[in-house]
Amino acid sequence: MEYSSPRRGNTVLHARTSRIDARTLTFMSNSSCPFEQGKHYRVLQDISFQNHCFQKGADVIFKDFAYDFRAGITRYWFENTENGELNAWHVFDSAAGELQLWRTHFAEIQ
Repeated sequence: MEYSSPRRGNTVLHARTSRIDARTLTFMSNSSCPFEQGKHYRVLQDISFQNHCFQKGADVIFKDFAYDFRAGITRYWFENTENGELNAWHVFDSAAGELQLWRTHFAEIQ
């Protein structure tokens, strides 16, 4: 499933197993995102939430991010270079400090 934002013209790619209602997504400015689109990152620790899983050591490419105002979650979308799977790292509004800890979860690959 893909959703094109009329405001920014970006496309958010949703995990194959995700059933997110695209009407609930509001896009934020790039200034609040620590990742750069198209860059490769190494997953530093296993991460899982619902049906989104990242394995330690995986090489992932950052695709985009979206804010779901109904759930109070920002989703950062990555594509696994090995199998093409799309997954989201979830940061809840109630755990806003977690975003500052992104370097404990991901390392930019030069």
